[in-house]
Amino acid sequence: MTLVFRVFHVLMTLTVAFDLTAEQLDTVNAFLNAELDEEVFCHFSEGFEGDSNSCLQLLYVLYGLRRSPLLWLQKLTTMLLDFGL
Repeated sequence: MTLVFRVFHVLMTLTVAFDLTAEQLDTVNAFLNAELDEEVFCHFSEGFEGDSNSCLQLLYVLYGLRRSPLLWLQKLTTMLLDFGL
């Protein structure tokens, strides 16, 4: 049994015990709110018409980057601490 499953089980048990309502939300662009802590460059997408020797510098994380979940979690933790939680 993994930690994620244990936490989910505890939350569902509390929900049932106190007759609460549970709701699941999915934030499809959550990672886009965290800033990168290093320089990352990428090629233009297919279909982009322009100089083929150019590239883009990413300022914010994207899905698929290895550090995206960590950087987003750090951003979320900072914001929650700023709110006093």
